[in-house]
Amino acid sequence: MSQPSIIGYIARVFGELAYPRLCAACRSAPPCGNDSLYYLSLADDTKAPRMCLCEACTSEFEKSTQVKCRECGKPYRECPCVPKALFDVGIKEARCLFAYDTRSHNTAADRVIYSLKRATNRDATVFLSRLLAERISSDFTREGRDIRAFTIAYAPRRPASIREYGSDHMKAVAKETARILGIERADLFKSKVTSAQKTLTADKRALAAKKGYALRHSASPSIQGKSFILIDDIITTGATLAACVSLLKSADVGKICVYCIAKSK
Repeated sequence: MSQPSIIGYIARVFGELAYPRLCAACRSAPPCGNDSLYYLSLADDTKAPRMCLCEACTSEFEKSTQVKCRECGKPYRECPCVPKALFDVGIKEARCLFAYDTRSHNTAADRVIYSLKRATNRDATVFLSRLLAERISSDFTREGRDIRAFTIAYAPRRPASIREYGSDHMKAVAKETARILGIERADLFKSKVTSAQKTLTADKRALAAKKGYALRHSASPSIQGKSFILIDDIITTGATLAACVSLLKSADVGKICVYCIAKSK
């Protein structure tokens, strides 16, 4: 995994001194008690994101990763279950980091996701990207796959949300995850989705996703035979990722591995 440059390290240290951070989840307490070693840890990618949460939220976050899937009984971070929409397009496993409660923001995990989606918080982006990269790297190593043969792709945010919140949070996560893993990232899809997915029924989500995503014209000729790690923030019905998988398969790509930050409870 890549390491930051000396210049980047110095710039980040001065940035931390000038603008002290707050916990990416609660936004009230300083990360990890504002330990002075925090600044030194910035040179080590494996430590810095761990210190984006305060001590209380770190403990709460770890508990959230142990919540068990109702279908398979395993903790969500070990859960292989896929929604029907993804299964129908040939995806047999979708891996995630933890469970997400779309109805509330009561846990540290829920609040970090909210911070990523609504506040475009850089700490939340780095924190979740690091965890996602660690999960992907661990899985690929265990399964004997060459991660260098894969490219990161992501499901883009709908245009109205980009206008409202100022950015595409999953593009930022994809960029950071690819940087950590040392592999390429591709902007393959364009979104024409007009309605927020959370306001739609499962059937309407599937229809909206099918009509709402398309491959960029420049993507089709260049991706044939290539393998992709396809990521998204939250899987609920799987409609968005299923639409993206179908588009990739129509372009005759190679292997497709699906990951998300969280699955809806």
